[in-house]
Amino acid sequence: MRERLIIVAIVLAVHVALLMVWAKLQPTVIEPQRELEVTFAAAPAADVAQQQAPLPEPVKAAPPQRLENPVPTPVVAPAAAPASVQVPAQVSVPAPLPVQEAAAPAVQPSAPEPEVELPPSMQLQSVEVPAVEPDYKAAYLNNQLTYPLAAMRMGWQGRVVLNVEVLANGSCGQLYVLQGSGHELLDKAAIQTVKGWRFTPARVGGKAVTKWFKIGVTYSLKDKEQ
Repeated sequence: MRERLIIVAIVLAVHVALLMVWAKLQPTVIEPQRELEVTFAAAPAADVAQQQAPLPEPVKAAPPQRLENPVPTPVVAPAAAPASVQVPAQVSVPAPLPVQEAAAPAVQPSAPEPEVELPPSMQLQSVEVPAVEPDYKAAYLNNQLTYPLAAMRMGWQGRVVLNVEVLANGSCGQLYVLQGSGHELLDKAAIQTVKGWRFTPARVGGKAVTKWFKIGVTYSLKDKEQ
């Protein structure tokens, strides 16, 4: 019995499911939209007769009557031009008289002052400053001469004459050998020694100037033996 009830329930459920599926598959009926209609009603015959009745003709205005003796139109005379006004002639003003400038008084030149002669003791006398030659022998300069040891051992002697440029500040500028001693070692020793010397610069008119002068350097073994 229970099995039959179960079978019946299953059959009913299947039918219900089929009905639902069939309902979904049916096409939806869409009601057509209603269109708006416009009706023109015919006017009654009386109204049509009134509309077709002719309109009354407009009343024409009568033309104006022409008078036999027309009234003359008054003529206005033009206004008279104003009388010309005479402008008086320009009044001539006499030119001012020239003002005579007062003559400046003549300035008489002053008489030159008499020259006063000063006595000989008060007269300025130009003093000539003698020119001074460069000097390297002053005691305060401490210029010394060294004898090369190699020349002393070889017994070499001689005198070197150098042409030296003494600058205005008392230092040695350029120099070169004017007369050699016969030994190159002595000549080079003389150049190196004189380059380190200090000098009293030459003066012209009391002012220190640069000047060239000659220096003789003698190397003698006799002075050494003494």
